[in-house]
Parts: sequence; C-alpha cells; structure tokens
Amino acid sequence: MASPNAADENPRRMPCLGEEAAGPEFDALIRVFAEAMRCPMAMLSLAGPDRLVPRASVGLGVGEIPRLNALCDATLRGHDLLAVEDAWSHPQFHDHPMAVQPGGTRFYIGIPLTVNGVALGVLCAMDGSPRRAGAGEHETMRRFALVAQALLHDRMQEVRLRDVLMELRQHGLQLRRHNRLLHQAARMAQLGAWEIDLQSQKVYWSEIIYRLHDLPVGTPISLAGALKFYPEHERARIQEMMDTTIKGEGPLDFEADFVTARGRHRRVRALAEIETEQGVPVRVLGIVQDVTEGWRMMGRLRKLAHTDSLTGLGNRTALFERLEALRAMPEGHEAALYVLDLDGFQDLNDRHGHQEGDQVLSGVAQRLRRLVAEPGFAARTGSDEFALLLPNPGTLPEIREMAQRMVAALQTRLPGEKSWRPLSVSIGVARWPHDAASPIGLLRQADMALSDGRRQGKARITLFSPSIATQFQQRRAAIDHVQRALAEDRLRPFYQPKLCLTSGRLMGFEALMRVLEPDGTVSGPAQFWPALQEPGTAELIGMRMLAAITRDLANWRLDGLPPTRIGLNVTEADVLSDGLVERVLERLRTCDLPPEALEIEVTETVFLGPQRPAVTHILQRLHDAGLRIALDDFGTGYASLVHLRDFPIHSLKIDKSFIDDVEQEGGSRLIVEMLIQLAHGLGLEVVAEGVESGAQHRLLQRLGCDVGQGHHYGMAMPADAVRALLAAE
Repeated sequence: MASPNAADENPRRMPCLGEEAAGPEFDALIRVFAEAMRCPMAMLSLAGPDRLVPRASVGLGVGEIPRLNALCDATLRGHDLLAVEDAWSHPQFHDHPMAVQPGGTRFYIGIPLTVNGVALGVLCAMDGSPRRAGAGEHETMRRFALVAQALLHDRMQEVRLRDVLMELRQHGLQLRRHNRLLHQAARMAQLGAWEIDLQSQKVYWSEIIYRLHDLPVGTPISLAGALKFYPEHERARIQEMMDTTIKGEGPLDFEADFVTARGRHRRVRALAEIETEQGVPVRVLGIVQDVTEGWRMMGRLRKLAHTDSLTGLGNRTALFERLEALRAMPEGHEAALYVLDLDGFQDLNDRHGHQEGDQVLSGVAQRLRRLVAEPGFAARTGSDEFALLLPNPGTLPEIREMAQRMVAALQTRLPGEKSWRPLSVSIGVARWPHDAASPIGLLRQADMALSDGRRQGKARITLFSPSIATQFQQRRAAIDHVQRALAEDRLRPFYQPKLCLTSGRLMGFEALMRVLEPDGTVSGPAQFWPALQEPGTAELIGMRMLAAITRDLANWRLDGLPPTRIGLNVTEADVLSDGLVERVLERLRTCDLPPEALEIEVTETVFLGPQRPAVTHILQRLHDAGLRIALDDFGTGYASLVHLRDFPIHSLKIDKSFIDDVEQEGGSRLIVEMLIQLAHGLGLEVVAEGVESGAQHRLLQRLGCDVGQGHHYGMAMPADAVRALLAAE
C-alpha cells in the first residue's frame, strides 16, 4: 500500500475530486455499509493537506474536519485498517473531542481508500457504544473499501476527461496537439470510434475497438462479423436498432454484453448517428465505450443493496421487491410468507458474544437455504428475524407442515457440522392473496400472526386469521388512546383505599390508572388494558404515574393531612428500564417524601424469564432504600413459594378470583386460609383484593387477614376525594 501521506507528498498526482466524489451511488454505498457494519454512523471522506471533507455519511451532520488528531487522520497515517474498540480507554483517543462529547464515538473502524497509489480518503464506521470488531467485520470493511475505491477511480477518470476537454476548449491547441489529447482522452475513457459505409458496407474501426475485441489492428471486419461478438439473443435487437438509425428515425444507443475473440466477457455501450449527403444516408458514425468495470461495480452495489452481508441471504429491500412482484403473477397464483423470530437470541448474544451469535445466524441461513429452492426466496430482515416467501404452498395443513420443517431444521445438526446449539423459533404465516390485498399488507399480516403467537408464549406457529387482525386493531386503538392521553396530559391516578380488617383504620391506597376523556368521562382499564402490556407505552405510563402520585402525596403533606402510603403498580418494562431505582428515589427526594410513603406492587410475571437476577437486584435496592414491596395478584397462574422466599417482599395480595368464592366451603376458602397462615409464618402482611360484601369482610376477619381492598370499602377516587377522606381521618 502506498504511503498514507502520498496525497501530501506528491500533490500533482492527487486527482482534483470535489463534489464529484458525492452523489446517489456514494449515498447508497454508505447506507448499505452502515447496515452491514451494524453501526449508526458511517462516513466516506476525502483528504486534503489539513482537513477531511465528508462526501457521504449516515448519522452524522459534521462539516469539514481538521486533520490534526482526527481518528480518520490516524487511519490515513497508518498502513491498514484501524479499529478502536473503546475510545474512552484508548491511550491515544481517550480525550478526543469526538469521544468525550455527549453521545460521542466509542467504537471506530476505518480504512484508507487508495486509488493509483494515492490515499484519497477514508471509509469509516462508528458507534456510541464500545465493542470488538471481529474478523468478519474486518473482511466486510475491506470489501466495501474495494467498491468505494472503484467508485472513486471511476469519478477520477471522469474528472480527467473533463479537464482534457476543457483544456481543448480554452486554449485552442494546434491540430497535432488536439489529436493527441483526444486520443489520450479516448484511451482513458476506453472510447473507440467506428464507421459503416452504407454504399460499400465496409466497416472501419479505431485502434481501441480492435483492442477491445482482442483482435489485431487492421483485421478485416464486417457488420455481420461484428454482431457475432454479441450473444445470440442480443443480435436481433441491435440489428433492429441499426436499421432504425439508417432510416433516420433516431440515433443508435444501446448497452449489451459481448464476448471478445479470446473469450473475455465484457460490457459495452454504443452510440451512433446517421450522416447524409444531399438527404441520402451515406454512413453511420459511432463510438463504443467499454463500461465493464462500472457495470460490474454497479452490479456489486446492487447486490450489496439487496444482500445481507452476514448470511448472504436477501435483505429487507430484496424481500419488498419480491413481494411487489406478486402483483404481476397470473390470477390463481398463490404464495405463503413465513416470518421467523429466534427465541432467546439476544440472551445468547449477551452470554456468548456477537461472534458466536453471528455463527448461529449463518447456521440459520444455511438451513433455510436447504429448505427453499427457486423460485422460493429467503431473507434476513432484522437482527434475529428471517422471512421465507414460498410459491404454491398448498393447503393449510401443508403450510403448517412446512413451518414444522423449519422448526425441525433449527433443532438438527447438519452433516459435517462440528457443533450446533438447537434453537427455538416463533413463526407467523400469511397467504397471498387470501390474507392480504397488497404485498406490504401480506408482510403486515404475517407480522401480526407472529406477534400474536409470541404474546401467548415462545416456539409457536401461528397462521394469520381475521380474528388476529381484529385483536391487533383493538390493541393498536388502545395504545393510541393512551398515547394521546399522555400527550394531552389526561392520564390521572385514582386511589382505592385499603383498610385494616381488625381496626377499620385507613392503611393507605393503591393507585389505579384512569384516563380523563375529552367529554369529561373517565375511562378504566377495560378501555386501555392492551396499552399496559406494550413495553414502551407501559414504561411511559409508569413514569407519569410516579410523578403524579408523588406530587399528590407531597401536596397532602403540605396541607397538614395525615401521612399515608400509596401503592404503585410496576410492570416488567418499568423494572427493566434504565434507572428505575434512581428515578423513584429522585422523585422522593424532590417531593421531600420518606421512602415508606411509597409501596411498589409487582406481579409474579416480573419474576419470570432470563432477567430474574436483574429484577432481584433492582427490588433489593428499592427494599434497602426503605420502600415496601408487595406481591400483587398472588395465585393467578404463576404462583410460586420460591417468590416468597427469594424476593424482598413485605406484603402478599391475594387475587380477587379467590376472594369471589371465599364464602363457599372448600376450594377458594381453604386456599385463602392456607395463604394467610403461610404469609404470616413468613412475616408478611396479607391484603385481600376485590372485597365486595360485608360477608366476605367478616369471613376474612375470622381467617386473620390483615388488610382489605375493594368496592366494599370504597371505589377508586380522584386526588380531591382522597384529600377529603384524609381530612376526615
């Protein structure tokens, strides 16, 4: 590789590339490059004596960059690819401006772009999180650098040809000089001239055309002989265009493959016009240009734009094109779209690293290829998401059988494979045209089926049905309902009282979410329950409820009302969000509230799954800070005594479904009685939820239950009603 400072040491060799090194090809290259490197930021920049000029970028809004101390300058001064796993801990870059600024660069990988021995610039990718670049990413980097260098080389040739022609126009050189420069320009552009005498049918070629065809200069040639260099299926098309040009109906302009006398496959573009004398066509004058390298480069770009760089399968763009092609299929043509999501893949990545994760994804792709033959199509559409489009899938049992074959393929080791970790996969399926009126609709229906199956558990095969669409629309409407309420500040906590069953004293409240509708009515959970199950929306609700509850508690205390405790329901999304403990403690400090003013209520589903250690740690921190933890809805399907033993729980809330039947002998009454004894044995307070009658109240008193909550004691009420109740206390 040339010296990285070649552009500075020999500026006369440096091509004058400016805006020419920009455009849709470079933008497309950078977008595909960033996706292949899995980086939010990427850039192609040109190097000047003291600055770097970005020409195409993704995720960056920077202008010209001083070369001194720049990461890309370090790449230029090196001799090969430069990878920085974490700039913060790197001895050279730990205080670099791009690293220390908010949201700055932690991970960097770059490579010099060298054309004709000159380092023109740098191709680089960046991320705000540190990580290690593996051998696969290094290889991907080098492949994209070759394409970028080919693009720069092509633009450099264009600039040189333009400069030559400009020099001719500006200076009016002598004929000998003029001819020499034109010959040089034609040679650089691989541009040859040709002529056909229409009277004699003789064909004349310039020296460049002979070389292009791998023929000795001066070899006799005819029009029929020239056509034989083109594939047979192209000859009729070219002859037809030639006839049209001779008739004066338009210039000749075509691009085609051809094979030289030595068997080399090339790509050429030909242009020609007719020349007439006294209105009679006498000759055809034209040029031929070898466009092979540019055509191959664009082919590589097209392939990169439609291929997943890790697995070699099609990508999401290629899938969209295949789906759109369904429109052109004849009536009666059917297809099935399978969308696959690997269960637990993120956990595998976290435990074993991205390198093993990439090997797993490549293994999945290998298995899917074995299942899908043309005209079927397989694509990787996300980190651990794949799609298969299969024509003529058959009956519903046959479609399901194919999905089961996919499941089995991911469980089985291939011949010659040293090791394979059996994978669980969830699959959603939609049929064309039965399930959708548009190709994009087909993808949406398959995604709906996948999401519906995943909500019911892992490793499920779900075929789309209208009922799934109805549930999806209801779910979407509920989420939109709550998100509008959040945006318009119409979400409020309503408080349901909890009473001591022995003294009748007010023990506190549970905060329940309500939505104030524009017409003045109040919506309860029946209208927005799906929104509470959507992680992103649930997290926003949790933040808003925390802020409102602590504000109400602080106002009541400022008014001199008796202190009380509020129970805040916390979802799995809340627990696993960034900074729950810090957020809760900060709100308590801001509102000058003691920790015991807040009780965190969690359901047992929060304790399930691979995040259990993280959940335990978070709840323990809240417990250590002085907050109470209540186990809500106990006994509704995931009840486990392990939860009572291993988690820092202060109170156990018996689910309403048991209280509804507590008056009847056996069943629920026996369970409630045993739960009360068990909880008391563990030193836990017991709360009965959903108490609706005096009989239930009296029976729970006899059984020794500590606290009751339900309509018998009071409906959920707004903050002003709580103020009045506390004042009465």
